[in-house]
Amino acid sequence: MQRLLVDGICWLEQHPWLYVPLENGGKPGPLLRTQALQSVVRFLLRELPRLGLLRETFHVLQTAFRMERRYRPEGQAITEFDRLFEFALRSSLAAVVRSAKDWDEVRDDAESLIECIGEVLDPYQKLWIDHSRTMRISSVDGLRDNEDWDELAEFIDAYGSDLFHASQLTLGNVRAILHNGVDWYLEYLEKEQDPLHPMRLLEDIEDGRIEREDAAWALETIYSIVVDKFDRFLEYNTTTTQSDYGENFYCLLEFLRVEAAYDRDAWHMQPLTLVHEVLCRAGLLEAAKLWETTYEVQTADIAAQHLEDLRELQQEYGMRMPVIADHLNQRFVKPLAVNRMLALVKPAVEDARRGETDSPAFAELSREIDAYLKDSWGSGIDVPAWIRSLDKEVDETTDPEEGGRPGSDAEIDLPFVPLSLVQFREQIRRWRESLRTGRGKAPGDSTRRPPRGRRGRRPKDP
Repeated sequence: MQRLLVDGICWLEQHPWLYVPLENGGKPGPLLRTQALQSVVRFLLRELPRLGLLRETFHVLQTAFRMERRYRPEGQAITEFDRLFEFALRSSLAAVVRSAKDWDEVRDDAESLIECIGEVLDPYQKLWIDHSRTMRISSVDGLRDNEDWDELAEFIDAYGSDLFHASQLTLGNVRAILHNGVDWYLEYLEKEQDPLHPMRLLEDIEDGRIEREDAAWALETIYSIVVDKFDRFLEYNTTTTQSDYGENFYCLLEFLRVEAAYDRDAWHMQPLTLVHEVLCRAGLLEAAKLWETTYEVQTADIAAQHLEDLRELQQEYGMRMPVIADHLNQRFVKPLAVNRMLALVKPAVEDARRGETDSPAFAELSREIDAYLKDSWGSGIDVPAWIRSLDKEVDETTDPEEGGRPGSDAEIDLPFVPLSLVQFREQIRRWRESLRTGRGKAPGDSTRRPPRGRRGRRPKDP
């Protein structure tokens, strides 16, 4: 089995893993081949842990990570690594949790189970951080550099009154500008401007006070953010007085920068929240609570700093953005409450189907929702993400066959092969070894050996 897997990995390494979508100039043939290849990898990452091959699963994922960086096509390529990572980690954790039910040393000891999970999580967490360094989470990520931000803020202050009034920033208008190109838009403004009321930006471009390329960069950056964060723009436009003046548009961008910093930290912690979700869905409430408590302690200082940055902005500009404030008040731990809610949907539905009028699962779900709503506000402009997640979970539970599943992703009911504790520890001990030789590191493997022998293992500091 392992020899066949090694041969498969060698074959996979000879093919590109990224593709350029059709709308960005990609070709149908390479796109189809790459997506077919990714479906094979998804299948392996989902099913190998069920066969007890935890170490092999990680090496397949690590191969995908290396190959995405080795073969980069020209153009705006799409990565599927986030999805592959979730398949691999979720399946591996589920296999460990399921196997651990038969381990005498772990079965009734939540701390021992957390220790085992931590040993699997360590290399995944490091790989996720390495991946995140190359990722742009949103269009606002481009403003993390203070020098770029200062230039953009000066541009808005100087030219915003002509360009960024809310009436000009409709979604259709902005998308049309980005589709045709900012240079086209500048040419349009030059042709259509009122000679009695000349636009300051066009005068400054003509007089050389600002380079045309710099103006195009600023406009493209701003319009891209408006499209990407249009829900936040709607909130800004409907709840603040600053939106009446285009030269104040940088106020919105300041708030978006604070939110983007929070989102990047939350992105780094996604493997930790995925562990909590797996524990909740497995019904291991004691272990989930232990993980949640430690996670909250370790993220408290980071969350407090983001909230302090938000409060300073609110005082400086005299404005509030309710959805952004609600988002940061999650303090990284509120998504864990959503994990608990989602885990209660299936048992609540099963109770309803049995005709139980007093369902403990539904009562607990109601309590969780009430507690969640106590400190949730929002602007009422859009449906909150947690409600959409609950709605999706209910749909998938009540109508699991609705809409079907793509053939390449169809699950195969392979028999589950449980690991013994001795087998699990042997895999952890040999985690870094190459699948090809069984000795030393795999080529390109930068993963540290997971530490062992510590009781009461906790999530690492993010």
